Amino acid sequence: MLTTNPLEERTKTAKNPGNCPGFFYLTQALRDHIGMNFALNIQGSPHTSNSLWSALNFAQACLSEGHRIHRVFFYHDAVLVANTLLAPPQDEMNLTTAWQTLGQDYNLDLCLCVASCLRRGILNDSEAQRFEKTTSNLAAGFNISGLGQLIEASLVSDRVISFGA
Repeated sequence: MLTTNPLEERTKTAKNPGNCPGFFYLTQALRDHIGMNFALNIQGSPHTSNSLWSALNFAQACLSEGHRIHRVFFYHDAVLVANTLLAPPQDEMNLTTAWQTLGQDYNLDLCLCVASCLRRGILNDSEAQRFEKTTSNLAAGFNISGLGQLIEASLVSDRVISFGA
């Protein structure tokens, strides 16, 4: 009975550029060593959904395990988390502060969809001026951008994880 080495068999069948022997194992070893690169897409409301809490817990777990988060993109009602005028009850954890702290501690790019922000009355200084409003209400640490940021994040990340409504 003829037996084959499973390592040799996997090397033959692994897809790699130029059929370079061992390429699959080298890239896997590097990925295991440096971790994965994630992008998060959050869509649920901070008031009626657990998606922001789930995403926050996921992000904390990923970062504590040595993985990276390229970008956190808040879409639809999730942009409400960046409204400085929200005042959660004292017995509840402040989601805005939690995301700001995580973003600051790990230098995360916390992006908000511009169309979602405008529909929900969240403005940065330039949007407030553009629409002739007297003030802005975007929380520190967040920035307003377009869907192109989500697309770019999906192109450069190993995985895009969505947290729905």
